[in-house]
Amino acid sequence: MLDGRGATINNPDQLRSTLTSSPLIFHSDFFPSVGMDHQHNEEEVDRLSELPEPLILHIISYVPTKYGIRTSVLSRRFRNLWTASSSLELHRSHFSTGYRFIKTTNDCFRRHDPSVQLHRLCLKAHSSVTARMSLPFKSSSDWISRASLIGLCDLSLHIHTDTFERLFPFILSLPSLQSLEIHCFDIDNIRNYSFKPLIPATFLLKDLKKLHLKAKVSCSDLTLFMAQQTRLEYLYFEPVLQSTIELSSQTLKVLKIISSGLEPVSVNLSFPRLEFLELKMQVTILLQDFQGEMPLLRWVVVKLSNAIVGGAPAIGSMLRSIANVKELTFHTGYLLPSDIPPFHMLTEPGKELPAFPNLRSIKLSTCFHEEGIQDLICLLQNAPVLETVKLDHVVTEPLSPF
Repeated sequence: MLDGRGATINNPDQLRSTLTSSPLIFHSDFFPSVGMDHQHNEEEVDRLSELPEPLILHIISYVPTKYGIRTSVLSRRFRNLWTASSSLELHRSHFSTGYRFIKTTNDCFRRHDPSVQLHRLCLKAHSSVTARMSLPFKSSSDWISRASLIGLCDLSLHIHTDTFERLFPFILSLPSLQSLEIHCFDIDNIRNYSFKPLIPATFLLKDLKKLHLKAKVSCSDLTLFMAQQTRLEYLYFEPVLQSTIELSSQTLKVLKIISSGLEPVSVNLSFPRLEFLELKMQVTILLQDFQGEMPLLRWVVVKLSNAIVGGAPAIGSMLRSIANVKELTFHTGYLLPSDIPPFHMLTEPGKELPAFPNLRSIKLSTCFHEEGIQDLICLLQNAPVLETVKLDHVVTEPLSPF
């Protein structure tokens, strides 16, 4: 598919950007004529009208509902076409008041074609730092219930923490969900709170394949939840204010963790089928300990925002846990504090780096002072089948999160 400049559109995000930025995207003048040019007064071809309806609906499903509704003015054919979309995506930022957001969402559900499966529902109940709103529990639970009755599979919520705590047990009662994303937009501003148990003893949601959580969920609750999932393969988790990140699953294949804060963190991961791991530690976190059981791991991305004295033992333990990796990207972070003398970032005193029998590609970002070069030499010597090496020298900088 081509955008208005004739460039190829390769993915949904690019398609979304093109549709929302170009006022002519659905206009017949957007498409070039076929055959003779305008000078010969040949009839222009409205290629948009020639597209089959399923393809048009597929395109509309990739953009926020606001822009799908706007296609109603194009022609009689488009007047109610958006109501048969398999996706509803509504943003609070698209409305002047919270009342209009709630009213429009109700209208969208009222007008949605009941014979069409609503595959995806996305609700973003915030617009800016000064215009955030707490989405009413009654409204949100009602919308999700109505969506589940017509085949909801993919649910994405950007909501307030208080709404999440009330809504999450209800979400667990929806057996049809396959993908769930919950982002609590106020979570970074919360400093003092205790975790509430959110996982009931029994729940119906057990066929989830993809889970993305940035919310007030304890690792113990999350592990309890994953233990009852038979098809879960993807987890993106942003733990908040937790000194121990201990997770396990028998089915997970992709794991992404972003942890931020000021306290030391210990990590313990047990994933016998895991193939891809991405771990980001931001701000002044000290990786105090790392234990991992991931025998099938092949691709690893580790990014530490700052290298802190005392972190080498945990990094050495991490490298031993991922020794079977095939491709490795490792960023050790900036030296913190900046005036400390150089130290070994990858090796513990008196211990050697593990062997990497399968490692074929590595991208290493670190401060290559004398100790850093020694670590690199040891790593290269322990990777007999290594084919590609990319090195980035990290200069000493002040505290700088990703």
